[in-house]
Amino acid sequence: MNKLLQNRIAESETAFFVSALYAVLVWLLAGAIQHHWWLQLGCMAVATYLIMELNNSNTLIRVRSRMVACSFLFITSASPLLFASLRSSLLYVCIITLFRLLFRTYQDPQSEGRMYFAFIFIGLASMVAVHVLYFVPILWLLCATQLQSLNARTWTTSFLGLLTPYWLVTPWLFLKGSLQPAVAHFSQLATFSPAFDFSILPACQLATLVLIALLTLVSMIHFVQKGYEDRIRIRQIFGIFSTGFVLAVLFLVVQPALYETLLPIIFVCASPLIAHFFTLTGTKATNVLFIATIVITVVLTLGSLFPTATDTLVQLVSSLWSGSSIF
Repeated sequence: MNKLLQNRIAESETAFFVSALYAVLVWLLAGAIQHHWWLQLGCMAVATYLIMELNNSNTLIRVRSRMVACSFLFITSASPLLFASLRSSLLYVCIITLFRLLFRTYQDPQSEGRMYFAFIFIGLASMVAVHVLYFVPILWLLCATQLQSLNARTWTTSFLGLLTPYWLVTPWLFLKGSLQPAVAHFSQLATFSPAFDFSILPACQLATLVLIALLTLVSMIHFVQKGYEDRIRIRQIFGIFSTGFVLAVLFLVVQPALYETLLPIIFVCASPLIAHFFTLTGTKATNVLFIATIVITVVLTLGSLFPTATDTLVQLVSSLWSGSSIF
């Protein structure tokens, strides 16, 4: 029986290398060399390696596939808006490392050490983007319900891990003689930008986000329907991805100005879900959707890289549609 294109790509050993070359090309076209985005690019390389290890260590997809890393590379490459943001690049690394450590605590009530180190990365992420702290109570709830690893001891160590980066920085602030940076940092938690104001996001970036959201929603529905074919542990892990994705999207809808903080969370949670869907389905409809997704993603990426050309094309199409002269 001949496999469809989506299945051949999903199970191909070369898919990851093609995706990596594509991502590097996008970064170069975006001006990584001219703008000296070496730290950002380095963080993305580390994040890609970590998400590969996340997939390998947890067997997120029950067949041999590198689609999780491929999905991650395509999704992140479609958002050149974040390339210049060191904050977003560091968040990718912190979030994926957090998941790697947390998933190892599954049904282990004596995993105090892993819980401690996992929440150190939440603390580090919150130092980069303080609004990450809003997700901490949800994370504790997921540890209790999905991972079944939260008790009095692991909660205490997680709280200590969360505070550890701040303990290390506080003496330095005392030596400087001012705690004002810490006050300004945490005061951002009570500061809100205008709600539902998406004018801050370029049209192509907004369209990319809508595409990813729709694909992830379809993937979540598919997983609910076919999740019984996966192990219970994988179902719990994907429940965490789904919850994180939904909450981050809702937060982004209310506060679009926080896109540098929320988009990395959305992309990390969406990548395994989309990869799972395209790898483990094999109908003509999903094959067409797979091809269309790649084409649309590439087009939107080019639109983000070359906004002037995109605006000209939009004006041309509008003129042709209205029947007016373009000369």
